[in-house]
Amino acid sequence: MTLLPKLLVVVAVLAPTAAVCADETPSPSIDTEFSAQEDGRIERRLETLLSTLSPFDRVRIDVSDGIVTLQGTVAWEDDRERAGEIASNVEGVVLVQNRIETDPSLGVRLGPVIDRLRDRFYDLLATLPLLGAALAVVALFWLAARFVGSLERPFRQVSSNPLLRDLLRQTTRVAILFCGLLLALEVLEATAFVGAVLGTAGVAGIAIGFAFRNVMENYLAGILLSLRQPFAPHDHVRIGTHEGKVVRLTSRATVLMTLDGNHLNVPNAVVFREAVLNFTRNPERRFDFGVGVGTDENLAEAQNAGLGVLREMEGVLDEPSPFAHVEALGDFNVTIRFYGWVDQSSHDFVKVASEAIRLVKRAFDNAEIDIPEPTGRLRLVEADDTRPPRPTEPDVQQDVGLDPDLDAKIAEERDSDEERDLLTPSAVLE
Repeated sequence: MTLLPKLLVVVAVLAPTAAVCADETPSPSIDTEFSAQEDGRIERRLETLLSTLSPFDRVRIDVSDGIVTLQGTVAWEDDRERAGEIASNVEGVVLVQNRIETDPSLGVRLGPVIDRLRDRFYDLLATLPLLGAALAVVALFWLAARFVGSLERPFRQVSSNPLLRDLLRQTTRVAILFCGLLLALEVLEATAFVGAVLGTAGVAGIAIGFAFRNVMENYLAGILLSLRQPFAPHDHVRIGTHEGKVVRLTSRATVLMTLDGNHLNVPNAVVFREAVLNFTRNPERRFDFGVGVGTDENLAEAQNAGLGVLREMEGVLDEPSPFAHVEALGDFNVTIRFYGWVDQSSHDFVKVASEAIRLVKRAFDNAEIDIPEPTGRLRLVEADDTRPPRPTEPDVQQDVGLDPDLDAKIAEERDSDEERDLLTPSAVLE
């Protein structure tokens, strides 16, 4: 027998067997035997489930041969769909006919809301004793925080810096009050609320930090400056392009009084970033000025004439001693620069420098040392023409004492109670 007839015989033998196996595969089917007892069981189960939920008070249930018919009204479409889902999940239900209608009337829809509010009110009345205990705990800790914040001696022992003391005081107050709030939430069993609050506070803190970045920067710079103490009250300083005498250091700005008597508030962040030149820290300060003499003059005699005046005048220190040097040779003169030192604790720097220039100029005039003008002159001299006499300077030296006016204004400002000064005169300066 050939191969093809053999295959046909095998297929003919196995085909009935495969058909029988296919017929034996189970398929879903509906139970044909339903009794009134089974329908009653389904109906009672659904009534029990729906009666526990307030939206389904007006829903009626009818079960026949496993087919559930839902009728009545509900307030919202979501409630209608939920009732159908509950009925379809009950064991033995073959089909659910959801004939529930939504009732848009105001009374129907406000009823559940009023019921929930009434339940919340009853729950609040039940928790009033716990709420009172929690409020008592918060009040007790608030009084404790206020009492601790009013103490001065403990914080004074920690730091002599007023700004740091205030910061520690405020931090202690907040910490005590925060502990009271945590304990009150523990009494109310609402500690999970703390995590949500802290998370919200973290996000809000980032947003506030960006919004008030400059304010916080000035405040932190004020703390660091009060700790470093780079200057003291009445110090003559130059901060970047700003110059004046220090009035006070506040939590936001450094208050200067300019040399012409105006108030200048420099933000603490600027003070912290910029270079601070303190003219008062070292009481000895050097001044210098240049004088141009004629090219025909004896330069050594000119130097000695100027130095003699500087050594004798009041306000110029003998040690370090004044000195002079030839600075430059110009087209029509030679510049001699004089140097002298002033003790700023006893004499005014500007006045001494001004008086030194005047006296050196008078000495040059008395010694007939020519100070040429930067112009060309043409003079026609007669035989009997004489040179006009030079003007004479008085021999009395001008006042070079300290200027009390600006310091008096600064003292008056510091005595005012407008804002606390963060500078401590007794602190060690940086």
